[in-house]
Formats: sequence, C-alpha cells, structure tokens
Amino acid sequence: RATPEKVEKLRKTLEKIHNVNVTVRRGIVDVHKLIPTQTKVYADELRGRIHELRKGLAEPIVVVKKDNRYYLVDGH
Repeated sequence: RATPEKVEKLRKTLEKIHNVNVTVRRGIVDVHKLIPTQTKVYADELRGRIHELRKGLAEPIVVVKKDNRYYLVDGH
C-alpha cells in the first residue's frame, strides 16, 4: 500500500542518493505509459490486479516521473 509515509521515505531516499530535489504530487497516469521496475510480472499477480481494478479496489501506486518516462515503483 502506498502510504504517505512510504512516499516520503522514497522521496528522501531519492534526494539523498541522487542529489536531486523531488516534488510529490497526486494525479492520474495512463497505464500504457508505465514502465515496470520488476523484471518479471507473474500471471496470478496480474490477474489479481486486474480484478482489483475492475472492482474499484485498487489502492494508490507510486510512480516516479523522469523526463517523459513514468516508472512504476515496486511496492515490495
């Protein structure tokens, strides 16, 4: 789950490691623009996520935008 605390921790980490300023915003990102950070997505995970989306149960996700790319941050 993408809690505000987890987002803040990620923001601080990115700023420290990469010496950049990070702005946090809420918004909507087109799914087709997302670049996964996982090397594999298992079918059962994908089916579960599709079910959540269709039922309106999906929780917020964290996306990092760099230039015109949107990276889906793995929630594990």
